[in-house]
Amino acid sequence: MAPIIDMHTHLFNALDIPMEGYLISRRIERKRPCDLEYIINFFGPHMFHYLTERMRDRCVTRQLGGGKIGWYYSMLLCTFGWYMGQDMKSWESALTQTVRHNAADLMETWDNVDLFVPLVLDFEYWFKNTIDLSVDKQIDIMYRDVIVSQGGKFHAFVPFDPARELSFRNGLNNPDGQKETVSSLELVKTAIEKKGFIGIKLYNSLGYKPIGNGKEKAALYHQRVAVRNDKTSFLFDGRLYDQVLCELYAYCEKNGVPITAHCMMNGIEAYPNASSHFGAAELWKPVLEEYKGLRLNLAHFGWNPVSGRNYGHRQNWMKTICRMMLDYKNLYTDVAHHDVVTHGHRTDFIKAYKNIQRDYSYGLDRIRKKILYGSDWHVLRRLKNFRSFMKQYIRVMQKSGFYTDDDLNDFLGRNAMMFLGLIPGGKNRARLKKFYGDHNIDQPKWFRESEKTDDS
Repeated sequence: MAPIIDMHTHLFNALDIPMEGYLISRRIERKRPCDLEYIINFFGPHMFHYLTERMRDRCVTRQLGGGKIGWYYSMLLCTFGWYMGQDMKSWESALTQTVRHNAADLMETWDNVDLFVPLVLDFEYWFKNTIDLSVDKQIDIMYRDVIVSQGGKFHAFVPFDPARELSFRNGLNNPDGQKETVSSLELVKTAIEKKGFIGIKLYNSLGYKPIGNGKEKAALYHQRVAVRNDKTSFLFDGRLYDQVLCELYAYCEKNGVPITAHCMMNGIEAYPNASSHFGAAELWKPVLEEYKGLRLNLAHFGWNPVSGRNYGHRQNWMKTICRMMLDYKNLYTDVAHHDVVTHGHRTDFIKAYKNIQRDYSYGLDRIRKKILYGSDWHVLRRLKNFRSFMKQYIRVMQKSGFYTDDDLNDFLGRNAMMFLGLIPGGKNRARLKKFYGDHNIDQPKWFRESEKTDDS
């Protein structure tokens, strides 16, 4: 039996990212009527700033045994959550505790998962600044407190930020006002080769295309991001973005390192509709044409979280990704954060998978081998009944007939083993085997049981 692998999780807290800009970017998800629009827009910036400061304070005080939530703070969380139609108090709990504690909560939430893949984020150069923990320290914490300490239960993806790499190469100060001493590309290589990381996370919707950043229209988009977020000092020539991204793609192709890229309409983005300008599925076609051996996961299956804009809607990339998975051998997609825990939305996904079977009957076997299970925990905690996510997604796949009971192992883990290069002969597998030996870690059960002919 194949291991169960959650391909898309998060463990970050409010000290790890520019929290205020992050919260502001989520306003597009608002669910309530427009009657309160004026009030929210007027008080919103003050509320986001206050929430950010309280979350950052609680990250520290909770570790010292304090950090009570307080009635005013609790009221704001409930108000914000009501406006967004989400459970913000539950999510705040994850955002104000350590990465180690978030890992423990994740294991408790789904104790049947064999391998979790946390995606580390690097947003510093893209949102309005709040001083956060440096990305190299975040990587070290993930390495020390999660990957090593949990002995093969977690293997993370390391972030790559082309803006950080260009800032480093040009001797610029980072957004915190200190000289940038971190090369994003070297961070990637060290994490992959020495620290038990197994892939790279890209977040194009923050403000850069997979390739083609030197075009005139892309330059206008870049300028819009920089001005909006007070980051004009990092307004690099788009051709330089392409240069460092291509260096990354070449490294990944040569060394069998997979990439997961955010590919969802809305969500976290530099400005409304930035996802379409920078992260649309079809923008990856030139990269996949040039780097044919590159393994890429377009996360979230191009989903649009707005109700009624599911598969087949023009504001949705699910159909595009299905076509691309048939055209490109090493392209995959994950289902992270699909709202299958809400009955009406679950019905939409059942219908979507039935329609995929109808539209792609000629290539369905190949598509079934390309879809990866992923939850988007702890961001998923904003949804009520989030604990039922795996159970409900299995139900969607069964009710739609997309996977038989025998084939569910592909969706829950076998496809991920192939994508991650963890099958016998895979380069990631060889690196992990060495990593376990170097760190005196017993090979986890999922690793041993999937080893059939690995003589490396």
